Amino acid sequence: MTYSWRFRTLTRDAGGQFLYNTGPVTSLNDPDLNIRQVYDLTVTTSRGTSTVLRGAPVAPSNVGKASMPDYWPRNCG
Repeated sequence: MTYSWRFRTLTRDAGGQFLYNTGPVTSLNDPDLNIRQVYDLTVTTSRGTSTVLRGAPVAPSNVGKASMPDYWPRNCG
């Protein structure tokens, strides 16, 4: 059994914006999150290949509390 991940980087602002975010980000769908990553997961077995996940979101980078004020790992025990 083989697992394969394919990552894609998506830029929301097509106007040439280079910033990771353009304001405080509060969710994966926040319009201030300019750079996003998604992945597809495929599994290959002796029976063939199947896609298990398509376009699944990758957790954004924790770029600091001004940009990600409620980033979960920062609040873990």
